[in-house]
Amino acid sequence: MLASRLVDKGIVVVASAGNEGEIGPFYASSGATGHGVLAVAAANVSTQPNSNRSGDDYGPVPVYFTTWGPTNELLIKPDITAPGFTIVSTVLDQSYDELSGTSMAAPYIAGLAALYIGEYGGREFHGAGFAKMLHDRIASSGSSLPFVNNRLIPKFRASPFQVGTGLVD
Repeated sequence: MLASRLVDKGIVVVASAGNEGEIGPFYASSGATGHGVLAVAAANVSTQPNSNRSGDDYGPVPVYFTTWGPTNELLIKPDITAPGFTIVSTVLDQSYDELSGTSMAAPYIAGLAALYIGEYGGREFHGAGFAKMLHDRIASSGSSLPFVNNRLIPKFRASPFQVGTGLVD
């Protein structure tokens, strides 16, 4: 896979996990399944109610539409979760709109990687193993989230196959 070869060269690759979560596990998006690719799930971190919340506010929750892993090779994907519900984004008519999806969460992680590279240098400074190191560093920063599958079950924690290590910190 091309994305995995880029990671082997030290290039950080961030990909949306996909929005087919209601289909079930083993449905990871192809670009996000690469070895060393940061596959990003989406979470609702707003205070707005949605189909993932009951009347109480439980804080950040994974959104039901994020594609579940594992991959067909049994890799845990997604790797990490970021805000991806009702994100203000630019749209084609040169205006703004609130959008939801893992494609709204992936730029958050890409920006985080860019900030790290700006502060500490990238592959030119760290060598070809840089992308894998940064993948591990970002992926290990997650905080657990409650389990959501069309309804919130706060006493159970979300599976790594749903949210990776959790909400990025």
